[in-house]
Amino acid sequence: MKFSITFLLGLIALSFAQAQSYWADVSEQRVYLPAAAEVDIRASEYRTLSLDFSALKQALQAAPAEYTAAAQASQVAVYLPMPEGQLEAFEVVETHNMHPNLAARYPQIRTYAGRSLERPHVSARFEVTPLGFTAGIFTPNGRVYVEPYATQQTRYHIAYYKKHLQIENLPERSCGYDDFVAEELNEEAQRMNDEQLEIMFRSAPTVPLRTYRLALACTGEFAQGKGGTLEGVLSAYNQALNRINEIFQTEVAVRMQLIENNDELINLDPGTDPFNNASTGTALLGQNQEYLNSVIGLNSYDIGHIFTGPCTDVGGVVSGTVCTPGKGRGVTCHYSSNPVFIAEEVMSHEIAHQFSVGHSWANCPGILEQLSSSNAYEPGSGSTIMSYAGACGNQNIVFNSNEYYNIGSLEDYIFYARQGTGSTCGTEAPTMNHEPEIQMPYEDGFFIPIETPFVLEATATDEDGDNLTYIWEQFDLGPVTPIGQPTGNAPLFRSFPPSPNGNKRTFPALNKIISNTFDATEVLPSYARDLTFQFVVRDNNPENGASVWQPVAFKSDATAGPFRVLTANENGTVWAGGSHREVNWDVANTTNPRVNCQYVDILLSVDGGFTYPYTLLAGTPNDGSAMVDVPNVATDDARIRVQASGNIFFDINDIDFVIEEAAEPGYAMSVTPVALPLVCLPSDPLSIEISTTAFLGFDSTLQLSLIGGLPEGSTATFASDTLTAGNSTTLTLDIQPNEGRDTLDFFVQAIVPGVDTSLRELRVITLSSDFSELALLEPADGTGGIVFSTDFSWNAVPSAETYDIEIATSPSFAPETILETSSGLAVAEYSPDELFEPSTLYFWRVRPQNDCGPGEFLPPFAFRTNTVDCINNEPADLPVNLSNNPSVRESKIFVTQEGTISDINIDNVEISYSPISVLQVSIISPEGTEVLLFDQSCLNTGLMRASFDDEAPNPISCPPINTLPVRPEEELSAFIGENTFGEWTLRVRVVNPGFGGGSLKEWGLEFCAAVTATAPVMITNEVIGVPPGQGNTITTDFLEVQDDVSAPEDLKYILISTPANGQLFRNGVALGVGDFFTQQTINAFNLTYVHDGSDTDADGFTFLVEDEEGGWIPTQTFSIEIDENATVSTADLSLEQTIQVFPNPARDEVQVSFGQLLQGRATLELRSLQGALLMQKEADGLTGAHTLRVSSLPKGIYLLQVRTAAGTVTRRLAVQ
Repeated sequence: MKFSITFLLGLIALSFAQAQSYWADVSEQRVYLPAAAEVDIRASEYRTLSLDFSALKQALQAAPAEYTAAAQASQVAVYLPMPEGQLEAFEVVETHNMHPNLAARYPQIRTYAGRSLERPHVSARFEVTPLGFTAGIFTPNGRVYVEPYATQQTRYHIAYYKKHLQIENLPERSCGYDDFVAEELNEEAQRMNDEQLEIMFRSAPTVPLRTYRLALACTGEFAQGKGGTLEGVLSAYNQALNRINEIFQTEVAVRMQLIENNDELINLDPGTDPFNNASTGTALLGQNQEYLNSVIGLNSYDIGHIFTGPCTDVGGVVSGTVCTPGKGRGVTCHYSSNPVFIAEEVMSHEIAHQFSVGHSWANCPGILEQLSSSNAYEPGSGSTIMSYAGACGNQNIVFNSNEYYNIGSLEDYIFYARQGTGSTCGTEAPTMNHEPEIQMPYEDGFFIPIETPFVLEATATDEDGDNLTYIWEQFDLGPVTPIGQPTGNAPLFRSFPPSPNGNKRTFPALNKIISNTFDATEVLPSYARDLTFQFVVRDNNPENGASVWQPVAFKSDATAGPFRVLTANENGTVWAGGSHREVNWDVANTTNPRVNCQYVDILLSVDGGFTYPYTLLAGTPNDGSAMVDVPNVATDDARIRVQASGNIFFDINDIDFVIEEAAEPGYAMSVTPVALPLVCLPSDPLSIEISTTAFLGFDSTLQLSLIGGLPEGSTATFASDTLTAGNSTTLTLDIQPNEGRDTLDFFVQAIVPGVDTSLRELRVITLSSDFSELALLEPADGTGGIVFSTDFSWNAVPSAETYDIEIATSPSFAPETILETSSGLAVAEYSPDELFEPSTLYFWRVRPQNDCGPGEFLPPFAFRTNTVDCINNEPADLPVNLSNNPSVRESKIFVTQEGTISDINIDNVEISYSPISVLQVSIISPEGTEVLLFDQSCLNTGLMRASFDDEAPNPISCPPINTLPVRPEEELSAFIGENTFGEWTLRVRVVNPGFGGGSLKEWGLEFCAAVTATAPVMITNEVIGVPPGQGNTITTDFLEVQDDVSAPEDLKYILISTPANGQLFRNGVALGVGDFFTQQTINAFNLTYVHDGSDTDADGFTFLVEDEEGGWIPTQTFSIEIDENATVSTADLSLEQTIQVFPNPARDEVQVSFGQLLQGRATLELRSLQGALLMQKEADGLTGAHTLRVSSLPKGIYLLQVRTAAGTVTRRLAVQ
């Protein structure tokens, strides 16, 4: 429902007289009732009114139906009475809680929804039935009920707040729903992981509304309480459904509608109804399921429920879920004559169970078997719909629940209805309502001090303009503990109802902090623990609400806190306005690396601590003391607040104190900001505002100066160094770069003859972003022959606080090419964890980091691992069984090749034996030389998988199961110089008894020789000239390498950097870092550089060359000169003379004309300056004119290329 201010005023003007005609206050002494009327008022405070029932019904006749176009701008308004004495205007639509055919049979039963025209967050649901007029109104002050004063009449009514309702003889709140029942019911909604929930609830552009067919039966006991008539029972049904649909629609976008033949399920006589033990809720569960199926059939409804009178065992009970064969197993017991109260307190709870929602309370003595361990987010009894509010003795948070679902309940309900079993029945209708969007200002992982108040604040927007309400709820699960005595991650803070101002919540409530009166419902953490809170936003769309949420997670630090304000905590504190006073606080280790609060803000309240209009200092160092200027304002209710800058915690001094107005002329001076915690150099000049305030006519001149040393070359300048009190000026600091981090402390001094000199602190912390001296050291660019691993190093620079390193197989450092990366290195060296592959080209680079952010990665260095040629030999006698007792077993390999050993490795030794720590493993050559590989290590390990190599970087590590090369106990170099030919033996000696034997499963013998590959030879690397904005083909006249063993197509140029002011093309395809071209590409005239037309005179790229044998040329630079007198290659020149492009600039289309026939295959391409292909034409023998339409292209510069076997021509094309 939408309305305008004009419509609102019109309705109020036109309807107020009508409202006065059907509502009137009346004293109870003037209430005259029929003889059969019964008064059953349970409210302790209420307003008595008379109602012209016929006039009200007449006013409602024109109300449009919900979900219609007319409902979007309803022209019908009624006034509803409030307990305080006023009438409030509501725009109205008619709601439909019954199937249309059922509603047509009972036209005297009408239900409505209203939205206040005076207060946007106030809504109402009300009913006109044979039982009279009933209403429930949601207000910021709580739920309001309007209902008949007595039965058997429709004239007199009462209005009261739900909080004044007194229910006697409450039954046990137990509803028989526990974790075991939840598991039996396949409670799939509970505890989906956060990523799934995020995807599920942010995937649709609008929120759908799901409607379920409700089969609602009743016992004769219930019907007798409603007059014993079908109309009376259906009236009570509609009162209940109108209220739960208000909750369901706004909370979870779900609604219930009575089935077409629901009146067949109403039993009027307890003596003839089919139910036994109607006062025992658990006894009705199975009976109702059987009853519904027998009367209307299993497929005639989506969810079943039954109303009965008071129960002796429960308030309600559920053991079945929506859309399953047990969907009719739900009971609501009515222990109050007010069906609306029961609907809100019991029915909304029980039906949520039928959507697989568990209890939200965390401790309820006597019925802990009903604890839902995966939903217990509320301390004690809890206070939301799924709580046991009022039923948990000394663990009660409140005595009546609030009409909204806890965040854990929302998650489960919405998932079950939209994604779970609940999505398999009912009907889903699209809507135009969008979810609000949350703006969360926090990142997870920060710390706060213990026993210190804190505040959370976020915002949200809604494109539909709905009236948003907000709530912050704790989202932690822990052990069952009494309220106020948490352990582990048990919940600390109760939930409060959503409100328009709920986007900001103080923990504990601000009034408790101000009055120093704390209770067990909100407990600050007193030990190290996790803290998670959900920011929940509801748009309160009256037809179909959207609820969204986002978490923030942080921790409390037991080594920090409590953070406390120490100033003005004693009675009798008086400050004078305009004075310069000291504020003290206990830092309590909050500057430690975890909490890391280096600065605080100091604020002043003059209303007892509720608001803080005066910022005395912002961003002052968190050192426990600061001098502040006291505003010249008189108050008896001053409070000081010191809060963390960049964190969420704060404290307020304990009591109000006095500020008196200045008694004599004077001035106050402030510096803003007082601290600049991070100035990244080089920076623009810093501007500091110097403000003064004069008291009682003080008009002397202040002489300003800055005390403190500036870095060399830096300057400090006042816009005016003389200032009349009451005026302001600016101090400009131009600080020149220095090395590393520097803290500069200054005083701004003001001198007035005959008046005390004023000094105001100013702190500037600078950090240089100059990393120009950073350079890579080892392995140097072009290093070859590295085996397995090497250490990396670079020179440290003062401005870098940490370094990041990347090692990859491509200079692009694309994720799939990275071998290893490490961040936050405090030293300028690194030893990699991963081993290098042989015969492989690697690249490494480093970038510096500090609090100003990361610098650029340095250009990479390239290195290559050794090129080796290996021969592998394997045994034929495996497996070899190993005895449990001391013994020796052997496996042999006969090597037929002859040669002199230069490198030998033992590969893939796999032994299973428990434990391997009783084994010795050695290798014996044909000449009898024995080398010990493994010697009785790795206790309690039953498996060895290892390879042995003298050049491996590490000895064996336990457990040895990854097959990586490790160094043997003795060096394999003992075999160098021996002949490979003959019988080699792997000997396994069981030194001590094991635990059951084992076996030698695998091993191998590898002889390797290092191969020195012949490097290619650089024949030509000459500067090429290119006209501005044009292109040129790079031919062998400018770039060529040769190799004795490799063909041109096997000589690869790998790009390490690309041109800065142009683009490199291979066969018309733009090349990037890590791409390659070959010598054959150059030989075939298929490598082209195109300049971007910028005002530059040089360009270039870097590359290295490798061949297929492992030979390579380290990083080289190819230089390009941008010269308007440069000539293109001979092949390109002949093409250049044949091609004309017009018009240029072009707007809609461009003509490309060829003055002669182009022989062979030709390609015409249009590309962006970044190389992206936009258009292409290919043909044999291009001639004449060809049209390219460019009207759809954005304005800008493009590259037009014509490629043939004879070369490539590139033209710049401007599109207007």
